[in-house]
Amino acid sequence: MPIVPPDFYAPTYTPEDVARLCRIGGLSAADPARFRQDLEDCAAIYRWETARHQRTARKADSERELAKAAKLARNLAAALETLPPKAREALVTEIETGLPGALTGSETAFEISLDGFETEALSVALDLPAVERIIGGLASALEDAPAHLGNGKRGAQRDWGLRIWMRNIHDLWCSVTDQPFTRDVTDDGQAITPASQFCVAAFEQINPDCPASRVIREQKASISTSRKIAGRIIASSDT
Repeated sequence: MPIVPPDFYAPTYTPEDVARLCRIGGLSAADPARFRQDLEDCAAIYRWETARHQRTARKADSERELAKAAKLARNLAAALETLPPKAREALVTEIETGLPGALTGSETAFEISLDGFETEALSVALDLPAVERIIGGLASALEDAPAHLGNGKRGAQRDWGLRIWMRNIHDLWCSVTDQPFTRDVTDDGQAITPASQFCVAAFEQINPDCPASRVIREQKASISTSRKIAGRIIASSDT
């Protein structure tokens, strides 16, 4: 039974990749095929955990997106306000004529139904000044919305997928070799211990855009918080 949903499995390591990683780390896996599958499991767990935690945005991320939308709304309002007379007249004509594809039924995009009446259906047609007021109100709402975000998640966002991956790799390393899972770098931040070089090379296969410095930093955190764990750390469940 897979330890994560199958959608998060993807071919990551070829047998040649595994042989190269073993050379880098000075490892001699008794069962290379099993070791390769263990690496694939670690990669799948990383993808799963990353997807889970990306669903919860930091407060700063939400604030930034609201600010971007507010800026767009303000720019649109300013653009409408400064339209040349001929352009404004053309826009008014188009709004009054009605654009295709509407909110409901045969309504135009600038016609709003007034629901809840038992008599004949009623609707309100929006003119350009009304549209401009709505856009201005939307911009104000977007600017004020961050006050309702609550505390959220502040500060630098931890890469929980990488953290879980590193702990699993730490555990896997210790299961196949007596070599210490040590970390050391050169003055310019290059990994120099077999374990660090192994981690950087192995994670590059999963996420080539991740800086090596981040991988090495997570290795340091894993070492400093290391404790005896029975079995592999697996991705936590939402249930």
